[in-house]
Amino acid sequence: MQTKQNELPILLPYFLFFSSPPLLFFSFPLPPFHNHVQLGNQSAIPSLSLLYLDKQRLHHLSSEISSIMKFISVLAGLAAAAVVAAAPAGFQNSTDITWNPSPSDQTTCDPSSFSQAPIAGAADWRYCAALSSAWANENGTFSIHNVSGSAFIPVLKTEGCVLGVKASEQGQGPYTIGDQDVKAILRIALEDYSEGTDLSVEGSVKCNVADGGRSDLHWQIAGQ
Repeated sequence: MQTKQNELPILLPYFLFFSSPPLLFFSFPLPPFHNHVQLGNQSAIPSLSLLYLDKQRLHHLSSEISSIMKFISVLAGLAAAAVVAAAPAGFQNSTDITWNPSPSDQTTCDPSSFSQAPIAGAADWRYCAALSSAWANENGTFSIHNVSGSAFIPVLKTEGCVLGVKASEQGQGPYTIGDQDVKAILRIALEDYSEGTDLSVEGSVKCNVADGGRSDLHWQIAGQ
């Protein structure tokens, strides 16, 4: 009886990593299989139960696969970080309001008043909670240049949740609102003024004005 050895080239299926273009493809051939089949005088027939991989080559292959998977994990982490970094902050500079970052917390207003507002234009509590969470680590002040009209001007805005302000008196301003003042308004509103998932609340707060002292500024949280 003779032992017949056949090398069977096997191609490892492609690893496909869907992150961002371009797509990455990797292919690595497995080391050859060796068939050892004894069937009397009959022809040797490949049998999976008798196939084996050379231990040294198998160890090398395992190391290669492990390296690839670690590389893919790193890319996935970087992609996730990019998504987080690209998430909207809820505020964009405009001609009416600008954001001035600071290395520390800023408070430029007195404690605010709160009251339940009409529910018709209610914000979604869940979106406001997400906005508050995203805003938690921001430090600085808002400079509000023109809020003398009748409409509320958005300070922070995301889908389903808007914090807007307007002056209580004509000719007042510019106003300065600190990050701590904004955080306090969002926190108290979320904790005490929701009805289910609806959040519709308004209030008034005295904040610093450019000519000295503080003046009333109306605010509201609504859906749009």
